[in-house]
Amino acid sequence: MALAAGQAHLLVLGEDGRVYALGENEMGQLGDGTQESRLEPRPVEGLLGVRAIGAGDAHSLALLADGRLFAWGDNRFGQLGDGTREVRLRPVQVRLP
Repeated sequence: MALAAGQAHLLVLGEDGRVYALGENEMGQLGDGTQESRLEPRPVEGLLGVRAIGAGDAHSLALLADGRLFAWGDNRFGQLGDGTREVRLRPVQVRLP
């Protein structure tokens, strides 16, 4: 359904509304709870009903059908919007105003 590419990782939005990720994972941008890179796509656990995806250099985003936004990966500059600067290895909900 959709693709989003970061500096060295790829997100794929499947017809099933799930996100699959592969590539570099040094900052947790694959969202699988590890920092191990992957050569084959694996699902990002806990995200269902995804409508849109996005990727930065080393972070990833998913917008769900209900309007919630989730982010994971590099957060050294607060780019995940969760109110911290902690690298996130799994998706966290973005704080929207």
